Amino acid sequence: MKFNRILICAFASIMFTACLSKSSMKIGLLLPNMVDDRFPQDKEFFTKKAQGLGAEVLFADANFDANVQIKQAEDMLSGGAKLLVMCPVNKNTAATVVREAHDYGAKVIAYERIISNCSLDFYITYNSVKVGELMAEYALRKCPHGNWVLLAGDKSDNNAILVRKGWDNIINSAVNENKIKIQFQTYVEDWSGDEAYMIMHKFLNLSELKPEVVLSAYDGMSNGVIKALDEQNITGTIVTGQNAENQALRNILKQKQSMTVYKPFKIQAEQAAILAVQILQKQKIAEFSQTMFNGLIDVPSILLEPISVDINNMQGTVVADGFFKE
Repeated sequence: MKFNRILICAFASIMFTACLSKSSMKIGLLLPNMVDDRFPQDKEFFTKKAQGLGAEVLFADANFDANVQIKQAEDMLSGGAKLLVMCPVNKNTAATVVREAHDYGAKVIAYERIISNCSLDFYITYNSVKVGELMAEYALRKCPHGNWVLLAGDKSDNNAILVRKGWDNIINSAVNENKIKIQFQTYVEDWSGDEAYMIMHKFLNLSELKPEVVLSAYDGMSNGVIKALDEQNITGTIVTGQNAENQALRNILKQKQSMTVYKPFKIQAEQAAILAVQILQKQKIAEFSQTMFNGLIDVPSILLEPISVDINNMQGTVVADGFFKE
């Protein structure tokens, strides 16, 4: 009887430890939408990697609604998630999620977009300043003189500010020397292709100038720019983009878009999954060499390096990675 009691107690202890281990490896993945080409891939790569490392992944798509995303995060935390990986719909209101997560004893990794004005734990993204620099370097190399239009992303998204900073790093000297002339510049709400189309359509109707370059911060916006240019039968304009979306790559092959900036999402998603599991398992994490200021603190950050892609290196980048079948 004594031996049986020992076995029962040992079995109960093992089961308790197993349950504790499982519950402590519950990760919430919160993405802003599943419309953009990239986010379904982020979900797939992150989930596969995290599950392979023994974690359980809870997923939620906010469908562009910041309030819905906050509620989804609350549900995950109350459901036992010990860590959230979040690409915020709104970088400011998402601070509520970080504070609530900390009340639950959970941590938050901001994914792709930073979360502002809170004690955010970690941030993983591609270097958005470098993204902007790659666009501007390409355009300036192809067109060192002429009329330029600048369409940056949504101003509420810090990445849009950083991409614009990258542009300025490269083109300010040429602007100051009157080598290039900025005919129009603005931020585009929600990084919207429809909004970019309307802006570009209006500019072309009101201006007699043909832009030699349109610095567009995102492929979805570039689609709207190309539509407006096509309607005016304007060809030869250099159009940039970001994310290496399928339509953008087709536009590059058709020579309607000049380049895009490729950010291998598999690398980003898998790095986020590895970091999340390391945190939950209380493993020693390598010291972060980079930080990003979020308005309150310098957040330990992983800033990955993006890749410039045009028709000349598409085969060796996005096609070779299996991201796009030519």
